[in-house]
Amino acid sequence: LYRQKVGEVFPENDIQYKLTGWYWAPGINYTLSLPPTHTKSFADTLVNFNPSGKIGFYLEGGRYRILQYSYLFKYLDYGLAYKWLRGQEKYSYSAGSGTGKFSDHFLLAHFNLNNVINVSDNSYLQNTIGINADYAIISNYFC
Repeated sequence: LYRQKVGEVFPENDIQYKLTGWYWAPGINYTLSLPPTHTKSFADTLVNFNPSGKIGFYLEGGRYRILQYSYLFKYLDYGLAYKWLRGQEKYSYSAGSGTGKFSDHFLLAHFNLNNVINVSDNSYLQNTIGINADYAIISNYFC
């Protein structure tokens, strides 16, 4: 019987895409807080904690290059990103209550070599080897 060939993610014949280009990835994030409301004992005092996350921001930009003649890797990408994480925790005890907050800012860099294996016309597996570097630039903690 006739078997149809699985479509390629990066077809080698009749190339209709650029081999290199820019990419941008803006986004928002939310810091999850676990565990939910809990109580801890410090000496004779019980303190109730109620952690909650806050919305932060993410922005990434970089370049990609499709490797036309490489057998092991199909494309590479590299870029820089900025990530802002925020959260807070309300606390209460017999002498009062308050709120603690944090706000962390990070710069990130990455370089990846990627391979793509076609599974069917509509799906594929991607495996990647790369290097990442994250650097904390600002950390704010308020009580």
